[in-house]
Amino acid sequence: MSQFSPNPTGSPEGAAARKPISRRRKAMFVAIIVLVLAVGQEIVCRLLFPIPEVENFNRIDYTRLNIYSPDVERARRQGLTNVIIQWENAVDGFSFEHTLNIYGFRGPDFPADPPPGRDRIVMVGDSFVEGCGAADDDTIAEQFRRIMADRQPTDVLNLGVDAANFPEYVKLVRDGVELLKPKCVFLFLCTNDLPAPAIGDELREPPPMYRRTNPAWPRSLKLLSRYLQGESIPRRFPSGPFPFFAPIPSPTNQLTHVNPAQGIDAKVLEAMQQGRANPWAMNVPAFHESVLRHDFSKGGSPREHLKVQREWCREANCKLVVVYIPLCTIANPIYIESQNKLGGPGYGKLAQLDDRHLAQQRHLREVTSQLQIPFLDTTNMFIEAERTKGRMFWPIDGHCNAQGYRILAEACADYWTAGKVPE
Repeated sequence: MSQFSPNPTGSPEGAAARKPISRRRKAMFVAIIVLVLAVGQEIVCRLLFPIPEVENFNRIDYTRLNIYSPDVERARRQGLTNVIIQWENAVDGFSFEHTLNIYGFRGPDFPADPPPGRDRIVMVGDSFVEGCGAADDDTIAEQFRRIMADRQPTDVLNLGVDAANFPEYVKLVRDGVELLKPKCVFLFLCTNDLPAPAIGDELREPPPMYRRTNPAWPRSLKLLSRYLQGESIPRRFPSGPFPFFAPIPSPTNQLTHVNPAQGIDAKVLEAMQQGRANPWAMNVPAFHESVLRHDFSKGGSPREHLKVQREWCREANCKLVVVYIPLCTIANPIYIESQNKLGGPGYGKLAQLDDRHLAQQRHLREVTSQLQIPFLDTTNMFIEAERTKGRMFWPIDGHCNAQGYRILAEACADYWTAGKVPE
């Protein structure tokens, strides 16, 4: 018999080779394979798809969605998470990406609870706080973080939301101090915020009950649940970039259904139509000139909004500080000519704004003094910087550039470290 022949049927070796595998061993083998696959897919899901620590906290709840989305309800249900949005002004010649974190706010991801050993600072406001007109590293919050790194390392969160106003500010402060437990809230106000609308009863309601994510819950099931509910799926690597403003004929571009402003510059209009400049800035110079000299004795005071925010902060043992950002044309009349390119009546024949256009600062100083809220008016700081350091704003877009945001970061840092209020 050849040496390569199988063992004889009756040999002990042959009997062992033909012995069937027990059901128990088969079940164990299958269980091990299933366990390995389950653990493997769980690891992959957790690496690629992070889940917010707090389920019902998202920037979308503080956003005026009619500006950006034709389907408001769908956008609100989806939320905004881990995405890059691009703010551009082709006439000014800049384009900056906004990296939005897992909660939809600009900046890195953050835990709900403050890190041990560091004060947490929250910054609330509109597009100036979000940092339109600057890179991710040049927002007020990020420059404040770097300044404080050499003084007193601080945890700072950027809760700026483009186009937000007092109703959104009240909710952001209310919810922010309840959930994020900061030591201080810097509330930034600018020309567009005043006069303030009447405060609604809903803004006096308590914050929502926040739902914490169960970290032990299988990530694949959580992702499936979000998908079935129409919510966005967070990604480890942000998607985008997507433009802030859509070109015509998008219904979110007002030039789709509104005639161009009379006298608008041709290049500015073309950029707005292409979604490469803010179409909502059309006609704003005349509006700004009007609200800058608003008579607050006739209404429009933010007193009740600030009072409610102060009470939310006091209950949370948190300090509220109001910071005022002047309009570019107040900081320097050189911007009047470029702002008039946005069309409409503009600033007319005004060559320089005068004391009548400081009504907002005067009223805010009076109200914050009555409410015992620290008030940082950066108007004179910007006037001096424009005189000695160069331009602090983009001439058409109207937002600060990186140098302008640096001034605001320094004002906040000086106050937080030494209680210094600008004169």
